Amino acid sequence: MTRIFLPLFLSVAAFAQPAASPYDKAIEAALLGIYGMDDAKATAALAEMEKLRPGHPPVLVYRELLASWRASEDPGNDRLLRAFDNASEESVKASELWTTKEPKSAEAWRYLASSYAQKAQFAVSVRPNWADAAKYGLKASEAISKAKDLNEKDPDIWVGIGAYDYFRANLPAALKLFSWMFVGVGNRERGLREIQYTIDHGFHSRTEAAM
Repeated sequence: MTRIFLPLFLSVAAFAQPAASPYDKAIEAALLGIYGMDDAKATAALAEMEKLRPGHPPVLVYRELLASWRASEDPGNDRLLRAFDNASEESVKASELWTTKEPKSAEAWRYLASSYAQKAQFAVSVRPNWADAAKYGLKASEAISKAKDLNEKDPDIWVGIGAYDYFRANLPAALKLFSWMFVGVGNRERGLREIQYTIDHGFHSRTEAAM
C-alpha cells in the first residue's frame, strides 16, 4: 500500500509546492525510497544529498531513518540493530552539534527533534525499551518546541508538534503516567490538524506527515 500511496501523494502535492532546489529534490527522493522500501533509490538519493552539501547533518538523520526501517523489517537481526545504533549515534551527535553552533536555527532544532524521535519510536516498535522511549520522547518534544519558538511559521515543524500531540493521546499504559507528569496529555484531534497543516503547506516533512 505504501508503495502505491506515496508516489500518488507526492505527484498531487507537487502542484502546490514552489520549485524545489536540487537538495530538496534529493530529500524527497530519499524519503520516497525509504518509505517505499526501495533501498537502491534511498541510498542513491542520500549519496546525492552528501554530494550537494558535504557534512550537512540532515543526511545523517535520513540515514538513521533508513536504518530504522531496515531493522523494523527484521527486528531480530543483530546486524541491522547495530546498524541502527551506529546511524542513530551519528545522527544525534551531528544534530546536537548543529544546534550548538546555530542555536537560533529552527531547522537545526527540527532535525534534532527528528533524530531523537526516531530513537524513541525504535524503542517502542522495534526494540522495546520504555526507559529509552520516555527519555528520547521527552528530548524530541523539547527540541521541536524550541524549533516552534524560533519559527512557528515553518510548516515543516508542525508534523512534529502534531505527532507528539497525537501519540501522547495514544501512549501505551507504561508511558502514560510519565507523559502526564513531564509533557502533559496529548490531544488526538489537534494533533491530526497540525499534521494536516504540514501535508498542505510543508515540503521537507510532508511525506512523513502523510505517513
